[in-house]
Amino acid sequence: MATVGTSECGTSGPKKCTFKWTDELTFTFIRIRAEKETLFTGYRNAATQGYEEIINLMDLTGKVTAQQCKKKWENLKKKYKDLSLPKTGSGTEEGENRDGTFLTPNNCDLTGLVSAPSSRSLGCCES
Repeated sequence: MATVGTSECGTSGPKKCTFKWTDELTFTFIRIRAEKETLFTGYRNAATQGYEEIINLMDLTGKVTAQQCKKKWENLKKKYKDLSLPKTGSGTEEGENRDGTFLTPNNCDLTGLVSAPSSRSLGCCES
């Protein structure tokens, strides 16, 4: 099973906890979400049920909600699009991301799940 993330709860105001996703948990989340793509049909509440199944599979019950998983997925897709279609003048040569990390076949599982309007290569997931 994946490395467990951490929760931080504020002491002032309404109780609001945030879950810290480790890299390993994030990669596991991406892999399982891709494997369970058929659960996300677009029908009412289908996504919520799909994310709840993923939460159970990852043993994150009580640590994250389906809504938090949905937001995580949307943020991952946005980051993937931003990295695959860099703004003019940004340096992402040789597969280097803006944050200094490198795209590898192991962390490029969003390929095919996000439609990019360009045929530009990410420099990863290629033989």
